[in-house]
Amino acid sequence: MINTIIACDSTDVTLGDFFLACATHAKSIFDKIPIMVLEIHSQHLNEINIGLKVSSLNHQNFIFAAYSHGGEDCLVVGATDPYVSNVLNHTIFNNGFIYTFSCSSGKTLGALLVNQGAKLFIGYNKVIYVILSEVAIFVECANEGLRILAFGGSVGEALAGMTEKYNYYIDALYFKDFFTASTLMENRDALVAHTGEGVDRDLLTF
Repeated sequence: MINTIIACDSTDVTLGDFFLACATHAKSIFDKIPIMVLEIHSQHLNEINIGLKVSSLNHQNFIFAAYSHGGEDCLVVGATDPYVSNVLNHTIFNNGFIYTFSCSSGKTLGALLVNQGAKLFIGYNKVIYVILSEVAIFVECANEGLRILAFGGSVGEALAGMTEKYNYYIDALYFKDFFTASTLMENRDALVAHTGEGVDRDLLTF
């Protein structure tokens, strides 16, 4: 059994409902397999609480899935307050498989966490967007890699699966809803993964 933390800014003013939908979907994936899940929502997303929870799990492999706003070097709650950052707690995620739907955190934070001992960071290196009229599609795309990893797939398979899922909806919507299709395309192109130096992504699994 692998321990899992789902961090979710469910009360965010603009995207709280979407972040909660992502977290709920992720939880439904984990309910089908022997994974112990701890959920941390907005009111508890802070440096101290994250430090306590992560430090209790990082002696072995664990999953940290985060759904919130982000920046190049941080994950934030309420769009402003960091709960994971290059200053606060970047050294505690050793043995972590970190999976995020958050703007830009794959640009700097992801590589930093891996350099400090995390085994994986999957996220996005640019600003990403959600079309709220198509929440189900964006949730499915956001979590496809996590679903593949949860059922034993490798990091390479997860990345390929995410790209395939994005491409499926881009193709399906391209002529009837170009705006949504182009938004999915931008998100797909911002997708990034960081792993330790020399790690074979086709062999790395939970």
